[in-house]
Amino acid sequence: TTIGFYARLPHGMANLGDNQAIEFDQVITNVGHGYDPRHGHFIAPITGLYLISSSVMSVGGHDLYCEILKNGQMVSRLYGGTADAEGNTQTFVIELQLGDMVWVRHSAGDTTEAINGYNAYFSGFLISPQ
Repeated sequence: TTIGFYARLPHGMANLGDNQAIEFDQVITNVGHGYDPRHGHFIAPITGLYLISSSVMSVGGHDLYCEILKNGQMVSRLYGGTADAEGNTQTFVIELQLGDMVWVRHSAGDTTEAINGYNAYFSGFLISPQ
């Protein structure tokens, strides 16, 4: 079974709301159709061991705090500092059950935060079915 997705954010996002999902809406790869660009969620089409990765980049003068969640629980954090184009990438291996949902969201309450669309992506693939 082959499952993998890669989606980019080809534009910046400003005035991010508290806990707002980041909708990486330029889908490059979506084998297995697990990624939903309308909501920014990956829903595991089968149970297995997955590699998940995301990168975000701040806009000059503003911090950027994001989280990667599995079924609403924080798995990893992303931070972009106040320097222009300062970013962070997190890559990890995680077990997902059929129907588990993974997504990236803005996690801080500061609505002046923004994402630089130059280097923002969300991707993942099935390593091994279980």
